[in-house]
Amino acid sequence: MPIVTTQIKVYLPFLFVTFLAVLSSSLLNAADREKENRIATQSLQTLFVGEPIWLKHNKVEESGEFLGLLTTSSVAQFSIIMVHGTGQGPDTSYLIGPLREILSEKKCNTLSIQMPVLSDKAVYKDYLREFPAARNRIEAAITYLLSTQPNIPIIIVAHSMGSSMMMDWASQSGAANVHALVAIGLGAINEEHLLSMTFSPDKINVPVLDLFGEKDYEAVLWSAPIRKKNISSTNRKSRQMTVMKADHFFNNMEEDTADIIWSWLGALN
Repeated sequence: MPIVTTQIKVYLPFLFVTFLAVLSSSLLNAADREKENRIATQSLQTLFVGEPIWLKHNKVEESGEFLGLLTTSSVAQFSIIMVHGTGQGPDTSYLIGPLREILSEKKCNTLSIQMPVLSDKAVYKDYLREFPAARNRIEAAITYLLSTQPNIPIIIVAHSMGSSMMMDWASQSGAANVHALVAIGLGAINEEHLLSMTFSPDKINVPVLDLFGEKDYEAVLWSAPIRKKNISSTNRKSRQMTVMKADHFFNNMEEDTADIIWSWLGALN
C-alpha cells in the first residue's frame, strides 16, 4: 500500500501539468468568441454601406448567432456571399470589405459573413478544426438568401483562408444551391502536403474562378498549376486568372478585381 501511495504522489503533479497543457492547447485552438464579438462591434461602429443581420445555424458543432452585412438591390442579377480571410471580419479592409461595396453597385445583393476566428497564434492546422463550423455558416447564409431572394442565383466570393473554407464546403456539399464560386488567393498558407485538403474537385460541378495576384504569396503561386488542373475537372466554364501587379491582398486593385469577377459572371449566362 505505501508503494501505491508514493506512486500516486509522484504522478499527480505530472498528470496535473499534462492536463493544463492540453487545456491550454484546446483553449488556444478553440474559436475565439470574444475576438469575434470585438470584430462585430468594430464592424457595426464603422458600417457605412449595408445593414447588419444576425444569422444562426442549426448544427451542434457551434452555438450562437454570427454577424452578416447585407446589401440589397431591386435589380440584382446575383446574390453574392462574401467570405473573409484569417482573423478578419465581414467588413475587413483586406479586399472583402471593398469588394462588398463595389459589387453592391453592380446589380448584386451582397451578404458578407463573419467566419470563425482563432487566437493570433493559431496556424493553418488549427483552422482546419474550424472547417465544420465554417461549413455551417456558409450553409446558414445560403439558407437565408434562398428564403429571401429565392429566384436570384447565389455566388460565393472568398479570399485567402476564406477560399480554403469555401472550397472545403464545396467539396463536402457539391456546392448545392450555388451558381458559381470565386476563390481569390487560394492556398495562401497551405503546406504542400495539405493542399488536397482544401480543394477536392470530385463533387464540384459549378464554374469556379481561381483568381490570384502576380505578386501573391509563394504558396499561392507554386500551387497554381495544381489548382488549375483541379479546376479543369469542375466545369467547362471554370477559369484561372492572374491579376497583374496585384499582391495577395489586391491593394489598390479592388476595382479591377471587381470588374474581372463581374465580367466572368456575365459570361456564365
